[in-house]
Amino acid sequence: MSAPRRKRTRAQKRPGITRRSFLKVFGLGGAAVGGASLLQGCGSDSGSTGNATRTDPAEVPTQKVEFLHSVASGDPSPNAVILWTRITPENTNRTVAGRVDVYKDEAFTQFVKSMDFETTAAKDFTVKLDCTGLEADTVYFYQFLSNGVRSPKARTKTTPAANSKRPLNLGLVSCSSMPHGFFNAYAKLAERDDIDAVVHLGDYIYEYGNNEYGSLRTCEPAGEILSLTDYRTRHGQYKKDEDLQALHLKFPFITIWDDHESADNSHTNGANNHTEGAEGVWSERKAVAQQAYDEWMPIRLPEPGNPNKIFRRIQLGGLADLFLLDTRLFDRDPDASTPINPLEGNTSSADRTMIGDEQYNFLINGMRDSKAQWKLVGNQVVFHQWIIKPGLNNPAPGPVNDVLAPSGLNGDSWDSYGAERQRIINALRGSDGGAPINNVVILTGDV
Repeated sequence: MSAPRRKRTRAQKRPGITRRSFLKVFGLGGAAVGGASLLQGCGSDSGSTGNATRTDPAEVPTQKVEFLHSVASGDPSPNAVILWTRITPENTNRTVAGRVDVYKDEAFTQFVKSMDFETTAAKDFTVKLDCTGLEADTVYFYQFLSNGVRSPKARTKTTPAANSKRPLNLGLVSCSSMPHGFFNAYAKLAERDDIDAVVHLGDYIYEYGNNEYGSLRTCEPAGEILSLTDYRTRHGQYKKDEDLQALHLKFPFITIWDDHESADNSHTNGANNHTEGAEGVWSERKAVAQQAYDEWMPIRLPEPGNPNKIFRRIQLGGLADLFLLDTRLFDRDPDASTPINPLEGNTSSADRTMIGDEQYNFLINGMRDSKAQWKLVGNQVVFHQWIIKPGLNNPAPGPVNDVLAPSGLNGDSWDSYGAERQRIINALRGSDGGAPINNVVILTGDV
């Protein structure tokens, strides 16, 4: 599983990277996939060398437990990474204890540290450990243990140090709808050894019930997910997929949600796929969706205990900073209800927002303060303007010219928030009074 040594490239010898060579050197591996757990700190270091052989409650079987959902890691930094698992206990009324062991080698001979944990039904028996004190740009291996049962062994990796500009490879995925098919793209990425991290831009799960949106695989639970138990169960179903497990076992994930982790075309105060009253209160549904996401994903909240705020910055050495945006639940107004001209944006509603002032300042100020060569924006919906061709869904014979077709545009994208989009563009150009921001790459999921 360990990556082979690579020869030093010309890009590594140069002090900088041109725009022309960005895609080649940065190595973005794009793959469209078919179709509030308590964050615990690291425990004490049990030793710097040798195997962990201590007697531990984790090794004493007081009840039957299983690791049905495998393990995962996420949000790597130069000195830390989140380690995640979920334990299925025989007795759901009891506390489950255990530990995770971390090593520098796949054979588990170069011991680094152990971390203890406890989890309960209040956290759906999920475990999240912030493993700190690690070395930059280093591969680690880890395994959870509880009641004498061991999880699968897994691999993770820290990010390069701030002064490193070595080339990076990121796997880029989104829109993993289980009812639409199998996750072969996850499986193909898991075959590689040269990926630093997998960036998931949202729609990690889908909320629909059986035969509502795809029918190749059935859903757990069978109906549309509405309650905390529903959202937890759906996350659990996805985490049992063998291809997704394989990718989590191999690389750390960096994730952000889109709409289907809560409901289709969601915004701060509602969603297209939510009927107020008949499907409960939106604020409550949104809150339980966010709680389940935090419990079941290897994510480090920027504000501990606040699963509503997940926009954050991941530093990928000196080559790039990744700014992850929440274009859905934090401060988004509903989509425009009138046709949109993509060349003008929604000029009739200049005050409408996709991300809001707090996220705007986080993004623009963060990019201006960044010392990294590239600024990557992890964004859910299409940022560029859409121009479509007539007859796209029902082609007619004869030449077809590009024309504006406002009634055929996707109002769920940034075209519905033209004024705020232009505000961002102005900041990138420096026409807002600040310094221009160069080398910005916007990554998009959704479609």
